[in-house]
Amino acid sequence: MTNDRPAAMLAAAAAGAWLLAVAPSATAFADTAGREEAQTVAVLDGSSFWRVRESFADPLIQTADGLKPPPAKGGPFHYTTLWPEPGWAACDFDDSGWGRRHYFIKYANGELDHRAGGGAQSPHLRQLTLRGKFRVTDPAAVGRLTLRLGFRGGAIVYLNGREVARAHIPVPGKAEGPAGKVAPGAPAEMYPDPAYVRPDGKPYHWWTDRDTIGKECWPHRVRRLDGAVVPARLLRRGVNVLGIEIHAAPYHQAYVVPKRTKIEWATCGLVDVQLRAAGAKGLVPNVVRPPGVQAWNVNTAERLCDVEYGDPNETLRPLAMAVARNGFCSARVVISSDKPIRDPAARISDLVGPGGAKLPASAVQIGYGRFDVPPGSRWGGAVRDYKLIYRKMPVTREQGILLTPPKVVDVLDKALDEAARRADGLSGYVGGAFLPVWTMVEVPADATAGDYAGTLTVTLAGADPVIVPVRLEVIDWTLPDPADYTFFMGLIQAPEGVALPYDDVTLWSERHWEMIGRHFDYLAKLGNKVLYLQVGAESQYGNAESLLRWVRTADGTHAHDLGRLQRYVDLALKRMGRPKFVVVGVWDSCMHCYAPKDRKRNYPRFTEVDAATGKVRTADGPVHGTPEAAAFWKPVLHKIRDLLADRRLDDAMLLGYCADRRPGTEVLKVFHDILPGVGWQSTNHHPRGYGFMPVGDAKIPKLYLANVWGCGSVPDPAKLRLYGWKHLDRQDDKRTVRVWLDRDLYDASPIVQFRLAPEGAILSGRRGLGQIGIDFWDRRDKHGRVTGSMVGRFPGTSEGNLGAYLGHLLYPGPRGGVPSVAYVLMRENIQECEARIFLEQVLLDGKLPADLAGECRKLLDERTHWHRNWAYSYSQRDVFPYSGWEARSAALYEAAGRAAAALRAAVGP
Repeated sequence: MTNDRPAAMLAAAAAGAWLLAVAPSATAFADTAGREEAQTVAVLDGSSFWRVRESFADPLIQTADGLKPPPAKGGPFHYTTLWPEPGWAACDFDDSGWGRRHYFIKYANGELDHRAGGGAQSPHLRQLTLRGKFRVTDPAAVGRLTLRLGFRGGAIVYLNGREVARAHIPVPGKAEGPAGKVAPGAPAEMYPDPAYVRPDGKPYHWWTDRDTIGKECWPHRVRRLDGAVVPARLLRRGVNVLGIEIHAAPYHQAYVVPKRTKIEWATCGLVDVQLRAAGAKGLVPNVVRPPGVQAWNVNTAERLCDVEYGDPNETLRPLAMAVARNGFCSARVVISSDKPIRDPAARISDLVGPGGAKLPASAVQIGYGRFDVPPGSRWGGAVRDYKLIYRKMPVTREQGILLTPPKVVDVLDKALDEAARRADGLSGYVGGAFLPVWTMVEVPADATAGDYAGTLTVTLAGADPVIVPVRLEVIDWTLPDPADYTFFMGLIQAPEGVALPYDDVTLWSERHWEMIGRHFDYLAKLGNKVLYLQVGAESQYGNAESLLRWVRTADGTHAHDLGRLQRYVDLALKRMGRPKFVVVGVWDSCMHCYAPKDRKRNYPRFTEVDAATGKVRTADGPVHGTPEAAAFWKPVLHKIRDLLADRRLDDAMLLGYCADRRPGTEVLKVFHDILPGVGWQSTNHHPRGYGFMPVGDAKIPKLYLANVWGCGSVPDPAKLRLYGWKHLDRQDDKRTVRVWLDRDLYDASPIVQFRLAPEGAILSGRRGLGQIGIDFWDRRDKHGRVTGSMVGRFPGTSEGNLGAYLGHLLYPGPRGGVPSVAYVLMRENIQECEARIFLEQVLLDGKLPADLAGECRKLLDERTHWHRNWAYSYSQRDVFPYSGWEARSAALYEAAGRAAAALRAAVGP
C-alpha cells in the first residue's frame, strides 16, 4: 500500500468513521500488510471485475451560507445524472447497464493531467458506486472476511444489500452506528483545510504546487477504512455482492472567488480496495481471469483492452440491436481464454421476424476483432485509454474487425510485474487471448418492421460451441441511401496508403487498383462527399508519387499522362459515387510557411517519366507564383478541368491544400488566372474570417472549409439550438460548406468518441466532419515496429499544422483494408444524425401535431444534453457507453417513424 501515513489516519479520526471493527493504525498496517497477504486470500481487489455507476453533478462548495454549487456562467448545467437505482446493492439487482471497470491505477499527485485512475479525476463526480461479485460454495466454511479501502470523500460498504461499514459520511443526530439510507449525491464530510488550501489560504495548483501536494497535501486527501470485519453471517450460497458507495466531499470556500478558481482535484474516488478471507475454503475469489474459455457481453461503444475479462458470476445475454430500415447495426460478444484460441469460426442463422418475414444470413456479416496498440497521433502517440503503470508498453485494444477468422489467437500478455503487483496489493493480471465476434447487419430498405430473432454459434478447437441468441428490432422508418445523406462526411483516401502495409502489393498493379476500389466501397457507406487528387508528389498526405505523371520528351518539354488520375476518378465514381468536391492538390502550406530554412520549399515536386528510357524520378517544379509556375501548371490544370467536365464534375473542382495558411498573393494570382472560376479547399483554426482570399479586386472563395476552433461546444438547447446541417456563415460564398476538423479525434482517441463526434459536429453548428483519413496507415520497419505515420512523412511537407489528424478509419487486414471499430461506430452515429436532421427539419417546418412535436423536441434535447456532457468533461466519455444510448437511438428512429407517418396522414391518400 502507498501513502499509508499517520497524517491520513489522524484526518480520518478527526472527521469520524463508523466501522464494525476498529481500524488499525497506518503504521501497524504497514508492518503487517505483507504477512497478512501471505496468510489470507484476496476475494476482491483492484484487479477484479467491477460494475460501476459514475454519477456526475455540480460540485458543492462550503460557504458561509451553506453548501452551494460554484458560480457558473450561463446558469446551471444539465448533467443527465445517472444515480444508482434503488436496491442497487442487492444480489439480484440487474447491473448489466452499469459500466465495466478494473482499478489497476491509483491517483497520482497531479489531478487533471489524466493520471488519476480511481473513478474519475473530474470534480463533477459526485458519487461513485461499485458492485463486485464473488461466489460462495459453503457459507459455513468461509473464514474471517476483512476489508481494506482507500478512497476520497466518504464511503459506505454493503454486503448483499446490508450495510457493514461507513466512514466520513455524516450521521445527523447519532454518535455512532449506521444511519440507514443516504440520499444520492449527499455530501461526505469536509476535509481539513490542508487538503484544500496552502497556508496563505489559496487553493493548491496541481502543477506549480505539485511537490507540496505530494508531500504535505495528498496524504490528507486519501482516507482509509482498513481492518473492517465483514460479517460472514451475511453470506449466501451462490453469487454474493460487495457494494461500495463513495460520496464526494464539499470543497473549501476558497474556491469561490470573483474569477472562479478552477477546481483541479476530485473529492470522490476509489484509491484501492481489498476484500480478503482467512482462507480459500467455501468461496471462489474473483481477482484474476478465470481459467478456460469465457464468452461475455461487451457494449460496442466500450473500449476493449487486454486487461479485460468476463465476470464468471454473470450470465451471457442475447445480442440486441435496433435500427431503421436501410440501416446498419452491430453487436459483439467476446470469446476469451487463458490459452491460445484455435480454429475459431462463427455462423449465424437467418433472422426470422413478424409473420415469417426473414432476413437471410447473407444480410449479416460476421467480423472478428483484432487487438493492436492504437496508432499514435502526430502529437507524439499518446494513448488516452489507459496504460498500466506496471508495463513498459501501452495496453493493446481492439482496433480492427477482420472479415475472416484467424487460425490462432495468441495470448496477448503473460502477467503483471510481480514486484509492482505486490506493492499495490493487486492479485495480478493473467494474460489472455481475445476474440471479439461482431454481428453486423445490413437491413434492406424494404424489410418488414418488427422484432427478429436468430442464433449466433461460435466454435473453436477443444471447447464446446458458444451459442448466443440474437435479437434485432427493425424500426418503421427508412433511412436515406448514404449517397443522399445530408450529413457532410469529408474523408481522404490515400491511393498509396492502401498498399503501404503489404510487401507483396506493387503500386498501380491490378491488385492495388482493386484494393483502392474496396476502400471506395467503405467511403460510400459513410456517405463521403470529397475526392482528393494528389497531383503533386511528396505532399503532406504522404504520397511518394503524383497521380498525374509528367513525361519528358526528347526536346526537353513535358507531355502529361493522366491515365492513373483518370482511372482513379472513374473508380471513385463507380464505387463511391459522385462527390460534391474534387480537391486538386497543387500547393502545400507546410512547405511554404513552416519548414526549417535548410528544408524550405516553395515549389512543387512531381513524378517525371523519361519518354525514351521509361525511367521514373521525382523532380522539382518551378517556384510557386512565378511565370514559370504559370506555364508549368496551366496545361495540367486545364486537362484536369476538362477531364472532370466530361464527367459532370467541373463545378466540383477545388484547389488545395491550405492547411492553416493561405498561399501568397502571387501564388493565388497564378492559379486564379489559370482557373478564374475555381475556389479552394482550406483547413483553418478560427471559424470566421477565412471565407475569401483577396487577389486584387477579386475574392477567391474557400468553398470547402474545415475549421478547428468554434466547434465542440454544444449550447444548452433551452437557450440556443444550432442546426449544423443548414449552417451558412454570412461571410461565405453561398456554396461554402464548413465542417469540423476535430483535433480531439485521432487514432488513439477513446473509442467512444467515434460514436459521438458526428452528432457533436452538427449540434455545435457544422455541416459534418472533415479531413479524416481512412488509410494513412503507419509505416513500419522490417521488425514490424512503427517508424512514423504516412501523413507528413516527407521532410519538406512535414512541418506545421497538417490537414489530417485521424488517419486510420480502416484497419490493414491480411488482404487489404477492413473496418475498424471506429469506422463501425461512426457509421452508426452518422445514421442517427440523418434521423435527427429529419426530425429537426419537420419541427422547423411546423407540420407536426403539437403533442408529437413536443415529444420529438424533448427526445432531441435529451440527446443534446448527453453531448454537452461529453464535450464538457473528459470523464463523461467513460460513462456514455453504459448510459442507455441504445434505447435513445431506438427512440430516435421510432420518433422519426411517427413523424413520417404523421406527415403522410396530413397529406392524405
